[in-house]
Amino acid sequence: MSQILHVIVNNYQTNWVDQLPLVEFTMNSAISSSMGYVLFESNYGWLPRLIQGIETEPPHEDVAQIIENIRDVLDRTYNKLLVQHERQVVQVNKCRHEGQNFKVGDEVLLSMANLNLPKGRASKLCPKYIGPYKVLKADHKTLTYKMKLPPDMCKRRIHDVFHENVLKPYIRNNKELFPG
Repeated sequence: MSQILHVIVNNYQTNWVDQLPLVEFTMNSAISSSMGYVLFESNYGWLPRLIQGIETEPPHEDVAQIIENIRDVLDRTYNKLLVQHERQVVQVNKCRHEGQNFKVGDEVLLSMANLNLPKGRASKLCPKYIGPYKVLKADHKTLTYKMKLPPDMCKRRIHDVFHENVLKPYIRNNKELFPG
């Protein structure tokens, strides 16, 4: 809306209030990318005419026909929104991975990507993951886990709740295969 106003408002910006109805009409007359048709049609079931009085015969639609038209538009809108929602879900899920579903008591490694390092340490020389740390509390709805952090991390005011994206399972060394 601000981009449209920027184009049509005068240099002194004194007529922007007068331009708002035109901008609203323009935006509601534009075809929506998610629905495939204009918002006027979705809200009212018909498109307003820009110029009145040109028709030779005024239309006399039955009330049932108007209601049917509105229902048809609303059904098409709903279907278009469902299709767009499905497309958005596919796009979002391309970047997601299956949840780890850590349990209380599991040991996990913590990513160093977003942690503040102590002074004098270079991030290039630090390991990518630190730990293992025990999971104290698991919230599977928000995919967050409270962990038992060492005192030095608590002193640096690092919060003890992390999202599963920065965690990975800790796999202990197999002492039979790799003794010592």
